[in-house]
Amino acid sequence: MSRHWCWIIMIVSAIFGDCLQAQDAIVIEAVSARIHSSGLKKLAAPGNQLKVGDRVVAAETGKAVLLLQNGRMKTVSKGASYTIVAAGKSVDGKLAARVFGTIAEVFEAAKKPVVKAAVRGASDLYVNFPRNSVVDPADLVFRWAGGGRTSELKVSIKSPSKKFHYSFKIEAGSRSCKMPEGSPPFEAGVRYYWKVVEVDPLDGSANESDLCWFEILSDSDQARIEKELSGQSHYFRSAYLMSQALYHDAVDELTTGTDDINDTVFLKVIYARMKDTEALKALQK
Repeated sequence: MSRHWCWIIMIVSAIFGDCLQAQDAIVIEAVSARIHSSGLKKLAAPGNQLKVGDRVVAAETGKAVLLLQNGRMKTVSKGASYTIVAAGKSVDGKLAARVFGTIAEVFEAAKKPVVKAAVRGASDLYVNFPRNSVVDPADLVFRWAGGGRTSELKVSIKSPSKKFHYSFKIEAGSRSCKMPEGSPPFEAGVRYYWKVVEVDPLDGSANESDLCWFEILSDSDQARIEKELSGQSHYFRSAYLMSQALYHDAVDELTTGTDDINDTVFLKVIYARMKDTEALKALQK
């Protein structure tokens, strides 16, 4: 590599490194609030990233909710203002940058049309869990909705990359199951695809659910994630889990958390990435 290109790479790295360090807060909600930054003023909007010294000012009837780099939430309302200050040295800047980047992507993605509902077969079978997500192996219970009460059922799992193909029968009318004893183990980081198949006992016709993927989270990654997210807000945790494709866990953080925020936009984008049209329809009711 020439010296000329080395200098270019060093300059670009320095610029983007500063940008990552400058992400000291991000706007989560904003109504009638402004951002004062470097002598300029603009209306605050969800996804706006803020740096140290930026000031958020809410109108008398306005409100802005901020997620700070230390994982805490800050609400500015009723004519109040808040100036972003430097986070403590204990804060992981790369972790915050990843979370803020994911949140910014969410609000950008929310501007686009969500996935349309898929045409469902006569069996009405629909995969609920795991549904296009990385999952903790301890949580791996296959769950679905629909299907007849008397039809024979079979769960089929495959992975082209590892030439893994395994299927097993389950009791008619079931809506969930675990892997049978003696079944081949799953490998962390490998993408598997699964579906439920039902066979009509009268005419032998078969109907299938949609095909969904899942990956198993490794023990080391699980330990790392729990350590990084210890003590963080539910919103911060959800954004980070989403960045790791742990979509089911991200949804759980939002729906069981105590953060006083409107999480509809976030849930909509997560469900869209999971292609969970049933959850999207329920969210829009």
